[in-house]
Amino acid sequence: MKPRIGMISNHICSSHENKYHNDTIQMFFKERLNPIQSGCCKLPDECVFTYRGLTNWTKESGVFGYPDCKTWENDPKVLCFNCKSCKAGVADNLKQSLKKKAIVNTD
Repeated sequence: MKPRIGMISNHICSSHENKYHNDTIQMFFKERLNPIQSGCCKLPDECVFTYRGLTNWTKESGVFGYPDCKTWENDPKVLCFNCKSCKAGVADNLKQSLKKKAIVNTD
């Protein structure tokens, strides 16, 4: 069984929710999130769900054109950890981290 990205990102999403819990939806979408927060903890922008809170969205019935919309769950242990956007965020974060290490090691 391979580990879920959620196991890596769970603490990031809980701190993310604590930090932004008083934000309105307009304020929240203006926040600068890191790639993991944006991809794993936040509903993808392409999804048109009803906002109830940072990690609480009401899915509208129908067909979702963007696969991550179907994958999203309000459960804090799930959120968008299985989404392509989350996997891309983790990969981007790892890539940035490796670049920083490479720069430090060349000095």
